[in-house]
Amino acid sequence: MNFIENMAVYSQKLLFSPFLFRPAKPKPSLLSIIDPISPARSFFCSSAQILSPAPPSSYEEPNPGSTKWQPFRKKKVVMRVGYVGSDYRGLQMQRDEHSLSTIEEELENAIYNAGGILESNFGNLNKIAWGRSSRTDKGVHSLATTITLKMEIPEFAWREDPYGIHLADHINSHLPNNIKVFSILPSKSWSCQVYKHIAGICVPFPLFYPVLIVTCIGPIRSFDPRRECSIRKYSYLLPAEIIGIKDMHSTVEVDHHISDFNNILNTFEGDHPFHNYTVRSKYRRKFSMQKSRKDRRSTIKAKPANTASISELEEIDEDQNSSLYNDSAEIDQEGIGENSMVGGLDENIIDTCHDYGNSQKDLSSDMTVRARWLYEPDEKDRVSSSHFRKILRCSSGKPQKLLGLEYVEISVWGESFMLHQIRKMVGTAIAVKRDIFPKDILALSLAKHSRIVLPLAPSEVLILRGNNYQLSKQPGEVTRPEMLAQAESEVILSNVEKFYQSTVLPQIARFLAPSRPPWREWTEKLELSRIPESQLDEVRDGLRTWQEKLASRKGAELVSNQ
Repeated sequence: MNFIENMAVYSQKLLFSPFLFRPAKPKPSLLSIIDPISPARSFFCSSAQILSPAPPSSYEEPNPGSTKWQPFRKKKVVMRVGYVGSDYRGLQMQRDEHSLSTIEEELENAIYNAGGILESNFGNLNKIAWGRSSRTDKGVHSLATTITLKMEIPEFAWREDPYGIHLADHINSHLPNNIKVFSILPSKSWSCQVYKHIAGICVPFPLFYPVLIVTCIGPIRSFDPRRECSIRKYSYLLPAEIIGIKDMHSTVEVDHHISDFNNILNTFEGDHPFHNYTVRSKYRRKFSMQKSRKDRRSTIKAKPANTASISELEEIDEDQNSSLYNDSAEIDQEGIGENSMVGGLDENIIDTCHDYGNSQKDLSSDMTVRARWLYEPDEKDRVSSSHFRKILRCSSGKPQKLLGLEYVEISVWGESFMLHQIRKMVGTAIAVKRDIFPKDILALSLAKHSRIVLPLAPSEVLILRGNNYQLSKQPGEVTRPEMLAQAESEVILSNVEKFYQSTVLPQIARFLAPSRPPWREWTEKLELSRIPESQLDEVRDGLRTWQEKLASRKGAELVSNQ
């Protein structure tokens, strides 16, 4: 009898085990260890109703209208959060005086007012181990930001509320309508895989069958939403007229425009250096090779709590407030500058690299250097592995209508993104579609030794739609149960869709008219981003020479190996 059959028989015996009827501990648990079986560990999984005692008659679910719940203990939790980013300075907390707050500032206040944060811990996210799956820029929206923290929870959290909807609603009562917590789940410290051929189907936690056999890989580190997020899925809603689609066009003409635009967008798919699509200086290694590990650790620890580490900057998702990292000549070096909003479009739409000493006023001049080739390595402008990103999907769907406005939805999926990367990808694709840039600008801009200034598309129509999570250093595709629940629960997904339809889309509709801000000003300024042909020819010559040398070197190596 093989290993799988042994476990199947063993699971049937468990049905009649007196262990099942032992009174459960007050501490709620959805996984109970039965007996280690080498080489894997097996677990008995049951519904919370079977293993947990009924709450006392005096217990009441948290009332959204009440002030605070009574904290029972601290527990690490996972929250799925959605928000409209138009009225905020981005996601990440920034401890400074400003008229606009951040999403995390609103969340911290709401969780504290609900009873989830003690007064002694309020105001310091490090004390509650606050983490996030990604950071979004000012104006960017989200339906799938994952927040982790050590929350003070009530005694009967998740009792008859397996997805933490009641907990979420209590926090939502302290939040503005443009921010919503969809679910709150306990974070698990074990990684489990369900044997589908035994149980018949993989049921997402915590909707278990009475008996499921799962394989536990073993204890793993605490959930890190940023590092375990393997795919980030963004949508960019673009007015159809921006890429040449008119109301009077036939289906054939529309299909031609979409096909042409997709041919442009598909070029971004794959693993490329996107150094021209971000602020390069923010992704360079800050530490010299001579520094010891101890010195590096001490340097990192000395940084302020709201400052991203180098590793964080390498895996940023359309990072926090772009005023912190705008690479224009007029940047406020202290990071207090403003981002683009509808009125003045103060942000540097045609994002000019200050390394060249340019200003936006000079964009129309042929003397401005917008494209060049590095024939010799420049230590001050080095492109490394941290500038590479893998794009899994970059494509446009067919036109849709929202409140009479026609738009196309661009899907951009990737493992991670750098500051401004998606918006520069979209801006460059639009410029190619409108014949402002030649089509080979894509290949030129993705060459490691090229330095090209590219346009930055508006942020007001960019949405984080979803995430995939996977344990990277475990065999097989392993996902934490709580993340499966957030991704597959019909209850949670229904709430996400309601928020998208009722709150996010009406806000985005304000920015889908091509003749109104931000698109009217943006398309006018886009014309200023034209690159002189002489500069492009220099880059083409440099790329061709580099490719010839590379081919020659590979040929010589092949001959020597023979």
